[in-house]
Amino acid sequence: KTQIFHHLSNQTPGPHYIHWRSGIHNLSFFEGLTSEKQVERFHKGNSYIVWEKKHSHSRNEAIDCFTYAYAALLYYPVDWKGLADYLGIPYYGES
Repeated sequence: KTQIFHHLSNQTPGPHYIHWRSGIHNLSFFEGLTSEKQVERFHKGNSYIVWEKKHSHSRNEAIDCFTYAYAALLYYPVDWKGLADYLGIPYYGES
């Protein structure tokens, strides 16, 4: 989730930028995508990081699904240049 939130904050198209298709206006999706925050906790003098909902009533399915999809992408990499060529769209990845 840390990497996802880092990518969400990147506003420059290119590597580590999340591209959204135009026309997405589903506010509840983006609220769910950003519904959690990183919190440092301590147990017996040791610190650890957990992710918690910002509000107890928040829906967090979007960030959970996005996290699972990102993990799958890391496990099974995609040939993004080949996909961009196939779709006829610009490729902004590293050369």
